[in-house]
Amino acid sequence: MNSDVIDMPSSSAGQSLKKFFGTVGAPEIERSSVTPKPDKHHEPLLATSAAQAPARVLVVEDMIEIAAYVQRALQANGFEVWVANTGFHAYEILARQAFDLVLLDVDLPDANGFDICKWIRGQELMKQLRVVFCTGRDEPETRRDANQLGAGFLAKPFSMASLLEHTKAALALNPSKPDSSAHGPG
Repeated sequence: MNSDVIDMPSSSAGQSLKKFFGTVGAPEIERSSVTPKPDKHHEPLLATSAAQAPARVLVVEDMIEIAAYVQRALQANGFEVWVANTGFHAYEILARQAFDLVLLDVDLPDANGFDICKWIRGQELMKQLRVVFCTGRDEPETRRDANQLGAGFLAKPFSMASLLEHTKAALALNPSKPDSSAHGPG
């Protein structure tokens, strides 16, 4: 395999992608398209002033109604929101766009959210990307697994207030962005 190509995950999500594409296998994605590159209008990580672009959030949720609810709530509060309804779509979007936060369901029809999060952690420029699992699986093991991956956890069903609280908290914790308020002006 060419060194400029990154394989799609070899986990259960990768197997699902191979099933999706049949005997041809999952597409190879060139490294240049996998590395999220900020465009001139957006520096990834939470915006700290009104002059900066809004934080970008990717919602990975297969239930259309829940995805729409989350998208509306976040957009109404000034976030730029993208939605992926399958694991494959999430990989595709993450490979081409820079995000500040991923709100990630665990149980997707074609992938496991934990596998997606592990893939994110394996990508050099995405290692620090904040992830919050939004799932109906509210067992201690699920919370533990999310914590071990450095991800937040929000159990379904959740209120709009709880969603916003978790979203803002996850973005505020981003270790890649220095706290400009602590350094004063200049």
